[in-house]
Amino acid sequence: MMTPSQDFSIADDPNFHAAIERLGTFLTFVASDPARELTHAALEIELNTLGRDILREALSEHFALRAKEESQRDPVVDAQGVVHRTQERDQARPLVTIFGPITVTRRAYRHKGTANLYPADAVANLPTEKYSHGLREIAAKAAVKGSFDEAVRSVADQTGQRLGKRQVAQLAHRAADQAVVVSVDGKGIVMRREGLRPSTAKVGQPGHKLQTRLSSGEKRGRKRMAEVGSVCGMIPVVRTPTDILQPKPSEPKTPKTPGPKAQDKWLTASVVDDASSVIKTVMDEAERRDEHPSPNRHRTSWRRSKFCLF
Repeated sequence: MMTPSQDFSIADDPNFHAAIERLGTFLTFVASDPARELTHAALEIELNTLGRDILREALSEHFALRAKEESQRDPVVDAQGVVHRTQERDQARPLVTIFGPITVTRRAYRHKGTANLYPADAVANLPTEKYSHGLREIAAKAAVKGSFDEAVRSVADQTGQRLGKRQVAQLAHRAADQAVVVSVDGKGIVMRREGLRPSTAKVGQPGHKLQTRLSSGEKRGRKRMAEVGSVCGMIPVVRTPTDILQPKPSEPKTPKTPGPKAQDKWLTASVVDDASSVIKTVMDEAERRDEHPSPNRHRTSWRRSKFCLF
């Protein structure tokens, strides 16, 4: 976070021209005669609207600067191991924020027959939908206090964004129910002797089979533990008794409730780093997903999300 002591001037920065222009309009109005004629309540409303416009413009130009400075990534590989080599700049997506709607541009990495990859979206932790996490939080807080009609009015009062009742309900549902699922596992893999850890190599004895499955008595001191971890989002699904109990032969079978589906999967694995290092990397990713827009806060303070560790 920037501190006042840092020497930073943006007055002539072309990347934030529109935001600076709006700021000038804002200050001109504050010092104008029409502003002096307003009551304090009317002035608050006017300044809140103008201030939100400045923040929206600044946020939009910030993401434009990110897109301008986004460097080429090579290689970019998806979860199935497919390399996306074709690049396309300035691919736009909408983002409705607490300040208003903006457009975010970034590089797309393509491969025929597969979905595009957008690494910049992951860096900024952008939602898969068009509504920002901050707007989702406000909708969730408002929804638990009363009806969805009241939540719609509350969101409009706080952000100026006019959302439908169904949109607010969906945002509140996703914000309240999504869990961050963490999975970590280890797998021993056979190594050449020079690839073993020193402690393992000291215990192991040279064997006569290096490239085939080990037979009885050959496993000791021949393997190195590879640690695998994953993080994903998941909306829990409530199971019913019919999902668990088998119906009687005389009773008709009822369809079972579809299970939860993993969303936004993230994977890592290493045979070089030890288990504690891999687990720390996994938990850092989980914390990043659960982080609150404000420093030193987490979304668990406003929604009943949880970490599920497998």
